[in-house]
Amino acid sequence: MFTAKQDVVSRRKEDMLILLRTSTGHYYTLNRTGALLWEHLIDKHLPIEQCISAIAADCESPPEADTIRSDCEALIDQWRSEQLIEAQV
Repeated sequence: MFTAKQDVVSRRKEDMLILLRTSTGHYYTLNRTGALLWEHLIDKHLPIEQCISAIAADCESPPEADTIRSDCEALIDQWRSEQLIEAQV
């Protein structure tokens, strides 16, 4: 399970999600798919499998589940390297 770091706030704007890391002033804009992943993985604490299913259901012509998984894992790695999220044990 992942959670947002304490210094990260988010705000929905139409299909996007804007993240602000208050300690650095850096902000990040997530597109519709990134926003969906954040809301399911971080806000709702759903497992990656359910996030993949939600993203596939949101696409008109979804890519293969392996492609969605790979893209999600890459985005999660990026969020971790930017110190936006942390793993909870």
